[in-house]
Amino acid sequence: MIYYITMQIKQIVPFWILGLMTGAVISAYRERLMCNIPHEALGKMNVLLKCFLATLIGALSPITMYGMLPILAVLARFKARQSVITSFTITSILINPNVFIFSFSLGMGIAILRLFLSILAGVAAGVLVEILYKGKSIYDMSGFAASAAEGRQQRKAIAAVIANFKRAVLRTAPNLALGIVLAALFELYFPMDLFSRIFGHGNGLGVLFAASLGVTAYYCGGGTIPLILAWMNEGMSLGSVMAFMLTGPATKLTNLSAVKTIMPVKSFSCYLIFSIAFGIAAGLTIDIINSFMG
Repeated sequence: MIYYITMQIKQIVPFWILGLMTGAVISAYRERLMCNIPHEALGKMNVLLKCFLATLIGALSPITMYGMLPILAVLARFKARQSVITSFTITSILINPNVFIFSFSLGMGIAILRLFLSILAGVAAGVLVEILYKGKSIYDMSGFAASAAEGRQQRKAIAAVIANFKRAVLRTAPNLALGIVLAALFELYFPMDLFSRIFGHGNGLGVLFAASLGVTAYYCGGGTIPLILAWMNEGMSLGSVMAFMLTGPATKLTNLSAVKTIMPVKSFSCYLIFSIAFGIAAGLTIDIINSFMG
């Protein structure tokens, strides 16, 4: 148990600290520059294009969801569109440069398809937020907001960075710790060999079963690659592979606990429904296309 918790800490905490510090510095030095310049430069673009650009930035971000929370709070504080924040968040959760490169071990086609579907998920989520939640708040960033008193006291930039960093740590650390412990329990007690045997028999429910596995057994973007490769060697369909890759990171315990930090219950429920439904729909579509082409 200690070993798995240690591994989780090594994988997540450095990026968590890096992201929190990055957000603290941005908040102290470049909040308005970060938000206003893109607004002026991209103001004439339609929402769809803005969401697409946000997904590209999300795909390039190497920082974990926990590390991105303070940065998302800065964007929300300066009235960035919720659809744009959503597009960035969804894609950032599903893919990052390390996972994308590692996915090439499954084949170039699978790696590119994973990137494409991650971007598509982000754009789709952003568009849905724009249509269904226009004018409504779907995020709760209150835990990251500086008080008026603090704002008057923080006249020195270094003091502001320290205060922002401390606030972000206090806001995110409990959920991070819970997510690490639960993820370690899953990794320790879920019988991965049994999963491989079940997939190898081709029971006709591959996509749905892969989506359910993504919800329960996904623990690390890179760490699951060897497992996926073994499943593919046993005949796992491409649609099932993609369903697992899409639902897994979206419902990974550490990511869920991070998302819950900034989302009320209703928004969090919508996030879960969208993530699972998109993964299943994408997987089924891919298998249907393959059956016609094959």
